[in-house]
Amino acid sequence: MPDISPMGPGSLGPADRTALSGLRPELRTPGHGSESVDRRADRVELSEHARTLDRLHRLPAVRSERLAAIREAIANGTYEDEHRLTTAMERLLEDLSND
Repeated sequence: MPDISPMGPGSLGPADRTALSGLRPELRTPGHGSESVDRRADRVELSEHARTLDRLHRLPAVRSERLAAIREAIANGTYEDEHRLTTAMERLLEDLSND
């Protein structure tokens, strides 16, 4: 079957050869420069919202029992004391400064 041209990387059909004939000689090679164009064409940008969601997903799982105990202590007025408030503020400021 001599009338069937081989297929694969670098194979050109008649229409491709015609299109390439008007190009400068250095651009006639199939794939010339396509690697650098492809690399520049693919780009990913993450929004600040996506970064925040990523940080939230990395947080440790919530312990339901501990959370229930803290809620009860807050409701009873026995949770808040100076030491806990200071520690909470320090941790919050630390977390904000790390971002």
